[in-house]
Amino acid sequence: MGLLPTWLLSIWKRSRHRPDVVTSFLDHFATRITERGLAATPAGPVDLQSTCVGVLLLELSGELGTIGVEQRLSWAATVEEGLQFEARRLCAALGDNKPTQQSDGDDAANPPLTQLAIQAIDALALSTPEVRRPKLPTPPDVLSAVRRLQWQDSVASADVTRCLLLMLLQQAEFGDDVEAERQVRNTLTWLADEQGASCYLVPDRSGDAVKALVATSQIEPFFAYTFTPTARNTRRAEAVLAQLERELLKDGSPLRPDTVVLLDLLGSAKMAGLGITAETDAVLAVGVERLTIALDDRLRAGGDLLPELWTQLSVLGHIQAALGDESALKPTRRLPCAGYRRVPHLHDDRARESAQRWLAGRELDLPNSLTPIVTVVVPCYNLGLYVTEALESVCRQTLRDVSIIVVDDGSDDRLTKMTLEALQARGVRVISQSNAGLAAARNRGTAEAVTPYVCCLDADDRIRPSFLEKIIDALQAQPEIAFAGSWVQMFGESELTLCNMKPQLPDILAFNQTVCTTVFRKTAWASVGGFHGGVSIPGIEDWDFWLSFLEHGYRGTAVPELLFEYRIRINSMSDYMYSPERWDELVRELIRRHGSLFRENVEFVVGRLHSKWIEQRPWLAQRERALHWWRTQAGHLEDALTSAKGALEQQTAWVDELESTRAWLESQRQNWQRLAEERGEQVLHLDAQLAHLEGLRPHSNYDYAQGQRPTLS
Repeated sequence: MGLLPTWLLSIWKRSRHRPDVVTSFLDHFATRITERGLAATPAGPVDLQSTCVGVLLLELSGELGTIGVEQRLSWAATVEEGLQFEARRLCAALGDNKPTQQSDGDDAANPPLTQLAIQAIDALALSTPEVRRPKLPTPPDVLSAVRRLQWQDSVASADVTRCLLLMLLQQAEFGDDVEAERQVRNTLTWLADEQGASCYLVPDRSGDAVKALVATSQIEPFFAYTFTPTARNTRRAEAVLAQLERELLKDGSPLRPDTVVLLDLLGSAKMAGLGITAETDAVLAVGVERLTIALDDRLRAGGDLLPELWTQLSVLGHIQAALGDESALKPTRRLPCAGYRRVPHLHDDRARESAQRWLAGRELDLPNSLTPIVTVVVPCYNLGLYVTEALESVCRQTLRDVSIIVVDDGSDDRLTKMTLEALQARGVRVISQSNAGLAAARNRGTAEAVTPYVCCLDADDRIRPSFLEKIIDALQAQPEIAFAGSWVQMFGESELTLCNMKPQLPDILAFNQTVCTTVFRKTAWASVGGFHGGVSIPGIEDWDFWLSFLEHGYRGTAVPELLFEYRIRINSMSDYMYSPERWDELVRELIRRHGSLFRENVEFVVGRLHSKWIEQRPWLAQRERALHWWRTQAGHLEDALTSAKGALEQQTAWVDELESTRAWLESQRQNWQRLAEERGEQVLHLDAQLAHLEGLRPHSNYDYAQGQRPTLS
């Protein structure tokens, strides 16, 4: 963003090594613990919320195991009873088509409490094998229930959705409920589809960006937990960062719950490699500072056992870990929640089993043709998060005479290994080799193919259902064509399309006119020697391959439809190769390998590149003007912030002076009050003396009013 003021950056530098706030839950809340559960206050009754929060805090501090087994079993009974009641109440509200998130009164469903109870019973089950996770009632069709929610209030609707997803996850994982697993996938797919062009993971029908981001923070852990890729992650991280910068500029304001969950979302983005900037680190570090202060105050006050305490501690550990702080609270929750971190749990047997379920458990209708005509080769190197999605797109093809080969190019990523093992167990042919690069993996799969046509599909891309059918029809209709592709729809971090592609000479010499995923004849592949594996910098293997075809007299074509989907993601090979220095080296090598083609068409290539540059000049000039305008605005804003900071310092000094004056006046008031009290006491004393003297004076009959002389009696 580049607009973070210097004073906020200075807070970051001061707070980077602040020690953790939590030492022992028992030190703070031991008086709340009873045999049946925990109480909100030392003298209060046991209640479901306090018991759940206490259990989760004990788990977070590593002290849950110190509680006796019988006591934990008693707590589990308390939590289960409350959980079953809350789950039935939620299902009843959804079944009656009531606007659950707007319900009021004692009979209203309470999704946050239901979620808390699910997490607490899971924590107790993990620490106490005798505890069994209960089977919870859920609506027959969760997706229909989620669709009926009033998404104008995205936060409340996301709260209900998160609760339903937690119920389904528990049934899928601990009850081996295949239908529950399917409903989880369908619900997440619908949420992703409803995302549209926005960066939110929920339907945005309110127009409130902050609410949409808060709702996204509630749903995002479920995408991470089920290893479901999400789109527009960079834009989402930038939106969160911009909102947090505005919030944190309110120096001295209390830490709002919305700010806490947005810090959690930014921590997830940081861990995923998004938004790696000084501003991101500074905002997260200021978040650590503010959370630490808030938790210090809360723990010293010894207030009620509220869910916010557990949420703040979990988020604190998450963003500390994102900043690389080794003293960060270790993740304890394996189910999606605030502060959720996925990867560390993969060392646990149960978590590995769960990961395999979600990584490779999607329904794959594998083609089983006895006479396939095309083989789809999927080279895979550490892309276990995406490869199942690529295979799903192959299994949905209208052409069924297909064979599939996955080539594991020496993956050393735990997730990828687990995914490929699970896919192999389900009948997918997986060939493993030592890491040799993309070209070698494609050649290995093509060599193993026994079909006349081969399609190399990268493990993070997708093909639309009619891709193979339409492209093979084009190849069969034109025997002189060696390879054929299609127009391209990008997805992920971009929604651009690539059309009007001409994979023919001389156009393809100036720019690569087709994409990596095409269908080619295996005989033509053999005659040109396959993909060239000697390219010093990876990234242009496909362009080099097309030029080899054309150099040998073959032709290529592109079906004029959007049939191929190319994923744009952070930290991909494209990021690696599209820097000016690397691209220059790549093109030089391409020219060396196909020198005769470039020499014969040098006039066209140079002219085409110059015309492209001329075409881009107005856009570049406009971009420069826009950048200059934004830099100017940034400068004005920085000046305004500096001025505001100066004014704030002046006001602070003035307030301090007023406070000092007020204190002096208060001391004067107290002095005068004390003096008045002393004078009052003196007056009372004098009155008493006067009354005493009056009593001692002789009685006189002198009538002063009549002027008579007094006589003594």
